[in-house]
Amino acid sequence: MDKVVIFIEPKIITNTSSYWAMFYASIFKALAYQNNIEFKLGARSPQAFRGALNTPSNLLGRIRNSIQNHAFEYLMMDLLRSRYGYETRVELVNKLLNSCGITDFEYTYLNVHKMGKDSILYNIAMENPYDVKVVVPKFNVATGVREGFQFFTHPINIALTNYPNSDLLLIVSDGKNHTYGFLGEIEGRRGVNLFRESYWAGEKGKYATFAIGISDKNNLRINNEQIQISNNITIFNDIGVRLENGKYPTLRLFYVQIDIV
Repeated sequence: MDKVVIFIEPKIITNTSSYWAMFYASIFKALAYQNNIEFKLGARSPQAFRGALNTPSNLLGRIRNSIQNHAFEYLMMDLLRSRYGYETRVELVNKLLNSCGITDFEYTYLNVHKMGKDSILYNIAMENPYDVKVVVPKFNVATGVREGFQFFTHPINIALTNYPNSDLLLIVSDGKNHTYGFLGEIEGRRGVNLFRESYWAGEKGKYATFAIGISDKNNLRINNEQIQISNNITIFNDIGVRLENGKYPTLRLFYVQIDIV
């Protein structure tokens, strides 16, 4: 399987306050917005009004893994919308458009929607009636091998319903005639799973055109080459065909490293 690794130049950040605010905000968003957090921020109970504690003393330890994964989703939403994520955004969107053969299009608007009923943002997005042309992989029915892409036009609220297993919907529009949507997967705890066949064998492999992951591993072997990935955000762009066994999409990937000064 062919993979191309592209290293993006580190971005120097001079205003660290607003940059790090995105990280803190993502934690609070996960606590406030996620419906599947064991102890949700602001939850009330009859016991609380009698002065009893709402949460156990080991609250943070019990929800750490869940918060780590979901907070990374909200962080990536904010990063892709922000000026700090400009290079990442341009690189990712351009590759997605080019891989789908969309060349006569210049986007002027971009938005990122959180997918899934596990977030209250889903309910807000369900009120959005505007049409989006969602790009998803196209598979040969007989062989199960991917053969390019296909486009389905839905109102955004219907798109959220039709693709419940995706994490993000990245939307770009020229504000006139065309609005495209790309479904993405986010792995905030085990980004290296994006390289594993089993990860893409189920529903995730059917619709995703990109994925973003993070890993605390120091390196990863890709095409018999050791790649240093420690402290990097890794963005995987699925633009290839499936392996011979038809189970795992080829991934073009690039790494983004951000330096703080």
